[in-house]
Amino acid sequence: MIGTWKTFLCERVPGVRRFQRLPRQLLGKTPFAGDILPTRVPLLRFGSGRPSLPFPHPWNYREPLRILETYFWGADAEEGPGRHNRYLDVPGFAPVLVTRDPRLIRAITTETGDQAGQFDRDTLPSTGIARATGEDTLLYANGSFWRLQKKLAAPPFGKTTLFQPEQFYEFAETFRYTVRRRLDVLEAYLDRTGAPARV
Repeated sequence: MIGTWKTFLCERVPGVRRFQRLPRQLLGKTPFAGDILPTRVPLLRFGSGRPSLPFPHPWNYREPLRILETYFWGADAEEGPGRHNRYLDVPGFAPVLVTRDPRLIRAITTETGDQAGQFDRDTLPSTGIARATGEDTLLYANGSFWRLQKKLAAPPFGKTTLFQPEQFYEFAETFRYTVRRRLDVLEAYLDRTGAPARV
């Protein structure tokens, strides 16, 4: 009976899951289990020389690569799976896992989909990418549409295809055309809004 109420509250009452996570987050306990345990990224680390805080804020939100670099600051000195797998756990929010481990990336990409038990890609971190590339791209799509995009994009990267000049030339031309088209859209947006372009 208590489990039923707990499930009901978690699914229906806003903020219950955040409140449930709070003690674990304040005690610094990992939300992950298994063989590949990530290392927690400290929110503040004074005097460490990190390039930025590990989350977007008004002074760094336009520089996502600096935020990502902060996740792995000092990771090369670490041993084990935490060297390539980091997570940010801000009290009151869901943990964010960032990995650069090829095995884990492969596992996530092959098990991503809209079926029960599969990973669901969180598109929130890539909304900035979507503004530049469009929402119908491999970088932003999710579920069955993402699988279709992945299937269509995979052939040019096969081992045999990359060594066939005519195949690679066709891919390169398509890629150039798409990038030019997206840059034109971005340039028109910048001209229309008067927003400064940061490179």
